[in-house]
Amino acid sequence: MLRSYTAALLAAAVLPAASSLAATINGPNATGVTTIIADTTTAAPVGNGSFSLLNLPTLNDAGQAAFSANLTGTSGGSADDTGIYRGDGTVGGLVNIAREGQTEPDGNGRFSTNDTHNQHDAGQAAFCGLLTGTSGGASDDFGIYRGDGTVGGLVSIAHEGQTPPEGNGTFSAFNTPVLNNSGQAAFVAGLTGSSGGAADNFGLYLGDGTAGGLVNIAREG
Repeated sequence: MLRSYTAALLAAAVLPAASSLAATINGPNATGVTTIIADTTTAAPVGNGSFSLLNLPTLNDAGQAAFSANLTGTSGGSADDTGIYRGDGTVGGLVNIAREGQTEPDGNGRFSTNDTHNQHDAGQAAFCGLLTGTSGGASDDFGIYRGDGTVGGLVSIAHEGQTPPEGNGTFSAFNTPVLNNSGQAAFVAGLTGSSGGAADNFGLYLGDGTAGGLVNIAREG
């Protein structure tokens, strides 16, 4: 659960991206200590480049900050220079959630952009991911994912072109997911090819990445 935390971006407090990221915990687990999570001298936790821009983080009750970042000095240049990360300021506490150029968990394409995200108290982060090299091109190049920085911990929640659990159309767009402490991601989705056209082409869904774990909460119409 996200509570009353303050995230301070050192050297650029009023800008959407900065060269140093720090967190001051002012919530129920308050410590009053400002901890640097990452800066532009920090190497990416999986190697291959270092941070060049750090975007606004989300913080959880464990004091972990999840953030998207741009990198410099990567082997793939613009093909692998962004990612989503989570850190707590401890040695070894910075982990990679998802990286541009990484194969998505269903094996259909590679991440090209990962940005808007939310996380819960166990450190899992849910995010929208744009893909490249998918079998369907522009018809299946976007999805919602959840990751925790562990091997095998990245899962697909929903994918553009997928049939929703109630049938009647296929997913065509997603809003930023909200994640609960059970690892379930709630999100609003647009649909295409529905029987009612504009009268039933969006809904609210909840998914956890397991088989049968995606359910419809409410549907237009």
